[in-house]
Amino acid sequence: MHNAYAKSGPLRRRIGLFFAWVVAAWFASPAVGQLPIPRLTAISPPGGQAGTVVDVALSAGSDLDESSQLLFSHPGITARQKTVDPAPYQTGPQPVTGQFQVAIAADVPPGVYEARAVGVFGLSTPRGFVVGDQPEVLEAEPNNEPAQAQPLAINAVANGTADGEASDYFRFDAKAGQTLVIDCWAYRIDSRMDATLAVLDAKGKELARSRDEDGLDPRIVFRVPADGSYTLRVFDYTFQGGAEYFYRVSLRNAPHIEMVFPLAGAPGATQAFTLYGYNLPGGVSGLDPRIGTEMLERVAVEIPVPTVDALSATRELGGILDSRTATVDQFAYRLPSPRGASNPVRIGLATSPVVVEETKSNDTREAAQVIALPAEVSGQFYPARDVDWYAFEAKAGQTYWIEVIASRLGQNVDADLMIEGGGGRSADSGERRARRGGRGRRRDAPVETQGEGVQVFDDTQPEVGGVAFRTASSDPIVAWTAPKDGVHRISVRDLFSAGRGDPRSVYRLSIRPAQPDFRLVATLRQPAKDDQQVAPWALTLRRGGCDAVRVVALRRDGFDGPIQVGVEGLPPGVTCAPVTIGAGESSVFLPFTAAEDAAPFAGEFRIVGRAKIGEQDVAHVAQGGDLLFAAPQNQQTLARPRVTSRTVLAVAGEVLPVTVAVGATQVYETSRNGKLEIPLSVARRGEFKGAVVVRPQQLPRETQLAEITVPAEQNAGTLALVLNANTPLGEFTVPLQTETTISYRRNPEAAARADMDKQAAEKLSAEATATVASSDQTRQQMESQLAAAQATLSSAQQALAAADQALAAAA
Repeated sequence: MHNAYAKSGPLRRRIGLFFAWVVAAWFASPAVGQLPIPRLTAISPPGGQAGTVVDVALSAGSDLDESSQLLFSHPGITARQKTVDPAPYQTGPQPVTGQFQVAIAADVPPGVYEARAVGVFGLSTPRGFVVGDQPEVLEAEPNNEPAQAQPLAINAVANGTADGEASDYFRFDAKAGQTLVIDCWAYRIDSRMDATLAVLDAKGKELARSRDEDGLDPRIVFRVPADGSYTLRVFDYTFQGGAEYFYRVSLRNAPHIEMVFPLAGAPGATQAFTLYGYNLPGGVSGLDPRIGTEMLERVAVEIPVPTVDALSATRELGGILDSRTATVDQFAYRLPSPRGASNPVRIGLATSPVVVEETKSNDTREAAQVIALPAEVSGQFYPARDVDWYAFEAKAGQTYWIEVIASRLGQNVDADLMIEGGGGRSADSGERRARRGGRGRRRDAPVETQGEGVQVFDDTQPEVGGVAFRTASSDPIVAWTAPKDGVHRISVRDLFSAGRGDPRSVYRLSIRPAQPDFRLVATLRQPAKDDQQVAPWALTLRRGGCDAVRVVALRRDGFDGPIQVGVEGLPPGVTCAPVTIGAGESSVFLPFTAAEDAAPFAGEFRIVGRAKIGEQDVAHVAQGGDLLFAAPQNQQTLARPRVTSRTVLAVAGEVLPVTVAVGATQVYETSRNGKLEIPLSVARRGEFKGAVVVRPQQLPRETQLAEITVPAEQNAGTLALVLNANTPLGEFTVPLQTETTISYRRNPEAAARADMDKQAAEKLSAEATATVASSDQTRQQMESQLAAAQATLSSAQQALAAADQALAAAA
């Protein structure tokens, strides 16, 4: 890689370019394709109990050839590949591809972790793996009829797979008065299943049903009406099935948390929280709020809140996190109990002193709850059609950042914010989007004025993650300047609340002076020019080649400065020069290069962003980001972008046949309206001689850089980069993508080993055949000799009998 940086004057711009990655068109096909990228889409079972050893199989995926390792995001979860006895021509036990024995240490906390397979093509995309603290069973067929229902004990977990048009049935015995929480995890652990639950009595009458209670996952709170046996039905709502439609269903009278208040705490402090749910140790019941007709218990607890830096060490996901949650700092908490730990609930890291909404008295402008600034309010859109009002004092000219966090908590909520006063502007600083908002307003007009000094904000966030990692939500964020001294008011409501009244529809309202900051997400690079879909992707380097991740900056409270991005913990033979996310820019490509002699590797590393914010040096570790499934580019929501707990890479044993690099190590610098001619060099390996197309992937605004073609057998070319009069100033990195046609042989080492095994087997077969033939010939000779001896014996016996007769006659 060649990146060179130097100081420049105010009218000059520095350009960094790096090695291109390869998009290869298969030799035998005109379609554009990628080199193999391991994608893991299902493991079975998707979890296990702490302190046990579980047999785990890679049950679905692609490019998982010769998967010999299974790596987990927690060091207490380890895997050993299963083996079988060798054939006569083999030495030692033989590994079974994709089959593992997974040991879960007893001290691994309950939670959702990540599993990745390692094979000949590198490290796979992740899949959720759940560690529980209660006994587990595997679904046992046949169980597709109520009469075949599989027994399931209370406080146990069943791991299964949807059977398409058939349902899975489980039977359990319960006592009158018990409160059982029946929870099905599928959507929350990377499954395609849209699960549905139903409870039947002994006569087959349906007593309860649930769907889409937590995302697409169902949950039933079952108040047992009488002693007896009950049947649990599990099925996919769309009657789909297969390996990717896996689930975990638990039947528990252990604690279950529905919500927590306040919704956030001061980082680094131990704070009092109130938990609401069922079977809570020491919980008080009979009080509001209710979920439908169900009364919630409540209990007060003290919870230590981690710092922002400590969050990067958290390995438990608490369920799969949607990409929109990447902008929110939060951690997972579970309530311990003698019956097992509760489900996880997420608690945020507050940016201001925390205030709890006075739910009984702030529903009108005149009864607005008075708060002192700065403040962060934990509130509820409850009951239906609830509108919450807050009043505060501010001085003329004071600017506050006002933010509602609701849909980013994973809820189907569209918050609407109204401010009495002028000077508001949305957080996108003028960036407009044409998607519709909650009430039909276009996102290119997120601000409405209703009377003098009254503004309404909705859906103000810009989309910076692109098609592969959506970051925009329906939460409003606005920088507001007080127009005069005195009391000002804010109202908050949910545009979807008219037909529902659920106390779990919660929000955080933050009103604070600017706290400029940023977060980073390392996600997959954007699809290639001719790709028709977005797909899960993992950073795998071929020896002698390079690839890149896209690092997205999630900027906060107006921070617009440059961010230096570097890496830590790379293996030997892998290099990555630092890059800069330019002032006002939202992303950069971070390039990785593997030496031709780099050793195979699969593991974690860290991406760290550093910036100067005021007088303070700020550093943050990047989160990871990926997709769960492939989807057409025009339907990328089906891909389900998600946050991952770690950034990982792999070095595969293959050697890349071609690499394109900037031809000279130097500073590329010019002024506005200037032009640069940048030399390229092409490194060809093996028998590759074809032409390559080089195209830029992420040009700054007002910059022109056309793609070029380096003809076959040539090793050099020139890029012409032209800057316009309005090209932004600063330091930027431009990635280059190489597209070519190669003759690719998939895993030739495996083919060679298979050929050697075939030859050894054929030789052994020939030797055995010869031995059988020799033995058969010897047997035939022995049979002939035996027959002659038997004939001689028969003649002798006849002669002896005749002699005996003659002797008797003579006597």
